Amino acid sequence: MDDGSVFLTNELKINFYWGLKHPAVSIVLCETISTETIKQFLSHYKFSFLKGGKFFLKRLIKRVFENKSNSKFIWNNSFWDNNVIHKMTSKIQYVNGIHILTIEQRLSTFQNKRRMKDILCYKKKISENIELGSPIYIKGNSLNALGGDFPANSLYQIDGSRRLMANILNQKQKLDIWLISPKNK
Repeated sequence: MDDGSVFLTNELKINFYWGLKHPAVSIVLCETISTETIKQFLSHYKFSFLKGGKFFLKRLIKRVFENKSNSKFIWNNSFWDNNVIHKMTSKIQYVNGIHILTIEQRLSTFQNKRRMKDILCYKKKISENIELGSPIYIKGNSLNALGGDFPANSLYQIDGSRRLMANILNQKQKLDIWLISPKNK
């Protein structure tokens, strides 16, 4: 699934294009709320498929390699100790006055019917103030420690794309995002 091109810039910005020439939506990461070890994080986070644990996270990381790189995924158990996860605040910017209906039409072009149905279901839940959790991204330099050849400051979504899109369709202005990155970087 490709929600659009996603890049992390020096100002920690994620851009969504959905086939447009310029970004339709940008998410600017602002500041770190908290930092946890991956072990701490996995003790409370439930992934979209209501699964959890190291095995499932490892599988999602491997999927990034399969979808975004020609590099060979080489697992290293020190990954758990050499990386941390930050919970970060962010601001959602709707670029060039784009309308939510236009975003929804663009999304339906890039999503299969089941995913779009899920997004609309999550949109309804979010509009009822039901907390669905935060999406997870991983930095390229964390992936490079597993055999990747990714730009160090690029971001790749691991989990939560449907919830993220539902927040955008609800015209949310802020969203917390989890970010896996190497320790001390």
